[in-house]
Amino acid sequence: MRHHHFDRLFFSWTVFAIAITCVMLLSYAIGQQVLRLSANDPQVEITEEVTQVLASGVSPANILPNQQVDLARSLGVYVMILDDQGKALGSTAMLDGKSPSVPLGALAYAAAHGDNRITWQPKAGVRSAVVIRPYTNGSTHGYVVAGRSLREVEKRIDVLTVLSFTAWLITLFIVAGALIVKDFITRRHKK
Repeated sequence: MRHHHFDRLFFSWTVFAIAITCVMLLSYAIGQQVLRLSANDPQVEITEEVTQVLASGVSPANILPNQQVDLARSLGVYVMILDDQGKALGSTAMLDGKSPSVPLGALAYAAAHGDNRITWQPKAGVRSAVVIRPYTNGSTHGYVVAGRSLREVEKRIDVLTVLSFTAWLITLFIVAGALIVKDFITRRHKK
């Protein structure tokens, strides 16, 4: 009888645990995606504005500032203007002393779909939220690439992971305790 009683309690807790786990995973996924997708916001604005300026006939050499952004160290936004083959016409991005090359597949996707929003890792430990938008300047075609480090966003995602895991464990213990207390009260009333 006692074994059957334990099985019933364990089954109830398992049902709740599955439901709680699903809700927590969904909540975590939503929070993680909101944090990651919001990292693209400045780059979306920059690529739209730069492509409009390029479309008006301004030369790529006259758009970008002279400052350089070191992808390995800086949190600043960088901008690259590339020709249709992916060669840099102008760039504020620097990695190991030179402007990094954007993967041609990412450029092709942007050309086919109007833009491309990716996480780019040009070197181990260097991750950026990047937006790529094609542009046309008369008969010239190319791409505007804007990016920024994901370092701070990834720190927030790490905090979200710890908080979500802690909330999941606490909720499982609370449900287990509530089921045990409910069972105890129910058995006392039956006596």
